[in-house]
Amino acid sequence: MQPQVSSLLQSFFLLHRRFSIPALGTVMVKTAPAYHDFSNNLIYPAKEDIEFSPDPNPALIQLFEKYALSMKSVQPEDINGFFRELKAELKAKGQVAFQGIGVLRIEHNTYHFLASDLTEGYLPPVEIKAVIHEGELHEIKVGEDVRTNAEMKVLLAEKKSRDYWWIYALILLLVAVGAILYYVYGPA
Repeated sequence: MQPQVSSLLQSFFLLHRRFSIPALGTVMVKTAPAYHDFSNNLIYPAKEDIEFSPDPNPALIQLFEKYALSMKSVQPEDINGFFRELKAELKAKGQVAFQGIGVLRIEHNTYHFLASDLTEGYLPPVEIKAVIHEGELHEIKVGEDVRTNAEMKVLLAEKKSRDYWWIYALILLLVAVGAILYYVYGPA
């Protein structure tokens, strides 16, 4: 394959996050968001997966041609020759490697794209820990409310008054029992 057009295809892919090959299909980047694994206290980075669609995108092919011609290092026939060589290599070897992007394979008349995954090597999961700096004001979610740590300290520091309602109930019970005994056994 022509190295000039191949490197232009790679830079086009980095810029537009997709490229299309005439009569073969489109390679595109799909991003999965970062997520937090609460049980293991890890934050996993956003993951970018490279997917292949068997539908070529003519507008994307034209955009690549304009991009390559704007670099003034290739001619229109170089671009067409590159795509012809790419298809011939795919037919002869059964696969074509795109440096830094992945490998396009043909198996049982179906195209498969095996993407290069650099996420694990360059962006490993990060372990997280709660760090509380003494004396600094921060927010705490309590149920539906959000309060500051100073408000929570005041709420938790308040001495709860003891509840003596049961003593009053006992006194009323004794008075009631005394009244009943006086009524039953009192002076006739």
